[in-house]
Amino acid sequence: KYSAVGDFFYQYYTWVNIGGKGNDDELPFGGKWGVIDVHGNEVCPVNYDYVDYCASDLVAVNLGGVMNKKTMVIDGGLWGFVDLKTGQVCVPVEYTQVSAFINSDVAWMQKGGTLKKKILYEDVKNEKGKVVGHKRLFHVFNDFNLLKAFERFYLTGAWGLVAKDGTTLTPFDYSCGGNFKNGTCAINKSGHYGLMDMTGKELIPCQYEDISECYDEGVVWVWEESSSGKNKIGLLSKNGTKLSEMKYESVGNFVDSVAWFVINDKIGLIDCNGKELRPATFKKVGEFNHNLAFCSTDGVTFGIIDNKGKQILPEQYSNMAAKFGEGSPFVFNNGTNFISWVKQGSDSYSWIDQNGNIIISNAKIEYTLFDVIPNELWDY
Repeated sequence: KYSAVGDFFYQYYTWVNIGGKGNDDELPFGGKWGVIDVHGNEVCPVNYDYVDYCASDLVAVNLGGVMNKKTMVIDGGLWGFVDLKTGQVCVPVEYTQVSAFINSDVAWMQKGGTLKKKILYEDVKNEKGKVVGHKRLFHVFNDFNLLKAFERFYLTGAWGLVAKDGTTLTPFDYSCGGNFKNGTCAINKSGHYGLMDMTGKELIPCQYEDISECYDEGVVWVWEESSSGKNKIGLLSKNGTKLSEMKYESVGNFVDSVAWFVINDKIGLIDCNGKELRPATFKKVGEFNHNLAFCSTDGVTFGIIDNKGKQILPEQYSNMAAKFGEGSPFVFNNGTNFISWVKQGSDSYSWIDQNGNIIISNAKIEYTLFDVIPNELWDY
């Protein structure tokens, strides 16, 4: 019955096409498009000019668009969404572009723009590495990047937030909106950034040069241009409460509720409440793992600090694991106590626990099935 059918990829739905042409079975051009479930039921009628963004039991549909085989974009037409549980249109086909509903009840949609949507695909290569076809990418996952789905990196036109039932939640006056994380997403209006929740409420007004994602701790970094012309960075709660001064030159992501910052080319530590745990005195600080990270004031000798800023080990080691305990097979059965290796001198290794206690010295850092593991490590 169908000219072409997609793969299910362990998903419940896939696309189908009638009347499309082309050499690629996985990517026909033209014809009419729809969606079937794993039982063969047409859950989206095969009468659209394209279907895409299948996620959360919804699929984006296009009427009037033209598939350009040379540029691999969908040019023109209008977009809406079909509910795959009912087969009915839930978001009217009246938008010039749409983003995906990714594990949320809202998505960004555009009116009046000219941005062309890319056809998402991957190359199919033969055993010699030559591209012999293309495979359509249909299902949308959590790590989907909205910006990669369009012809240009920056979005154009007027965007607004729309609910699954078609209700518009905001005016269509945003330059772009990002993916939602922790119930919020970054927004842009007239070149400035803010933060919005899933009801369309602006939690942080669009007045900053840039804004980070909302971390699990409920905080965001914001960038503000200073009198010197250089951006300064500060910490806000997701509700806009000021947690730190706008004084940092560079910042890191929050891991284990702590992040690094840079002032005058030196690194310090700050917690998610805006409290500076350590002043900017370090030359190097590692990424926190199991609430611990390496630190170094001279960049040559290393110690360990915890996510409260406490020095667990003094800076006396020549090397240590990039992340504390990463990849180490030596952990207590309850998974709460970890050990990692440090290097002292040219070739002397020791294993330490997260409290800084040395478990064993003059040991290896990699063990195989044929090695004799020291008794001191067996408890781990």
